[in-house]
Amino acid sequence: MKWTFARNDGGRDSGFHDAGVETFRGDFDRYLARELIQNSLDARFDPNKPVHVKFELLDLETGSLPDFSTLKTTFARCAEYWQHDSKTRTFFEQAEARARQPKIKALRVRDFNTTGVVGGDSERSKNWYNLVRCAGSSSKDAGEGGSFGIGKNAPFAASYLRTVLYSTLNTDGEHVFQGVATLASHFLPNGSTAQPVGFLGGDRGQSVRSRTEIPKPFVREEQGLDVTALGFPLDSDWEEGLVYSVLDNFWPAIDFGDLEVTVGNQKIHRNNLGELLEAHSGDEDFTAHLFYRAFKNPSNPFQTKLERLKDVSLWPFIRPSLKVWAWDWRLAARL
Repeated sequence: MKWTFARNDGGRDSGFHDAGVETFRGDFDRYLARELIQNSLDARFDPNKPVHVKFELLDLETGSLPDFSTLKTTFARCAEYWQHDSKTRTFFEQAEARARQPKIKALRVRDFNTTGVVGGDSERSKNWYNLVRCAGSSSKDAGEGGSFGIGKNAPFAASYLRTVLYSTLNTDGEHVFQGVATLASHFLPNGSTAQPVGFLGGDRGQSVRSRTEIPKPFVREEQGLDVTALGFPLDSDWEEGLVYSVLDNFWPAIDFGDLEVTVGNQKIHRNNLGELLEAHSGDEDFTAHLFYRAFKNPSNPFQTKLERLKDVSLWPFIRPSLKVWAWDWRLAARL
């Protein structure tokens, strides 16, 4: 298994500021939870059981990662190629320095009760191709959340190496593994210019589809998908932003029994949802607890029929102290 960066062959150079990744900079932890959980919900396997998404922090030995020395060398080549750009040079110099450490932090996001990701590297209508092998594309149908293929860039924003590993066991019984690095144009050893995106896999960068060839820490034992961001920028409160995002974006799915989430040691499910929402009610810009109150204890709910959404319900809620109305149209679309 090795890293492969294809030759650019006279194409346009690509710098460090990839538009897809830049979209999720800033509060990347909140974007990360939103985008990955939505993908998991769209891939639900048994409709009678909730999807379970688990966020866990890993300590990985860099020496155990396949062909990590090549990736480390590539960071140095990116820094050399972009030495005229101080921000880009600094990023890749820091990436190389971090890659020299014996261990590296990683965030792994695992889902359960999902279909996994099916399809070959060149099957353009299938999910594997659109998730891993292609930029700016999506195989999602109308009605599924996120149909522009942008959200899959969120894990790269959570990696200070811009490197993500994917491992799945899908409904076809296939074990599939692939690493992807979204870096910048750089020189290859033969002096030609390389494309910015590299793949960890077979001789030509193809995915690995033999369980025995996949590194043991990344082999799925249950059907589903693992997404691992190498080089997770760890803060002491790394769980807080993820929990905030889960509660803010997915409290209806959790309350309906469609979703359960574990962030570190914190489990989020329908039985403790109300308690957790209230605990975060003082967080800046957090409003999910108000919508939850409106749904659970509405002042004057009513139902109607709309041409596009068909049968819908509205749950208004009056806060006596402020005399304002709060409702959430996201609930109205649950048919």
